[in-house]
Amino acid sequence: MKKLILLSVLSICIAPFCFSQETKTPQIETQNVNELKINALFLILGAFDLTYERTLNEESGLGITVFLPFDDEVGEGINYFISPYYRFYF
Repeated sequence: MKKLILLSVLSICIAPFCFSQETKTPQIETQNVNELKINALFLILGAFDLTYERTLNEESGLGITVFLPFDDEVGEGINYFISPYYRFYF
């Protein structure tokens, strides 16, 4: 009886490793993904920071950031700030 229980426990533990010879890897589709982000910390401090990014492929993306302070202490003379960017992921 002990040998049967030991054999069943070992077969359950070894079963997930039996399929490790597969060479197929799942392909994740990352083309043309749109992201819209709002920075919550700046909202607490008194400014609005909105970022939009569009991923072009697995290695690059384009985006734009808009910064609008609504508290005079945060902006210190800045009315608004718009910044386009390009990101290269490696």
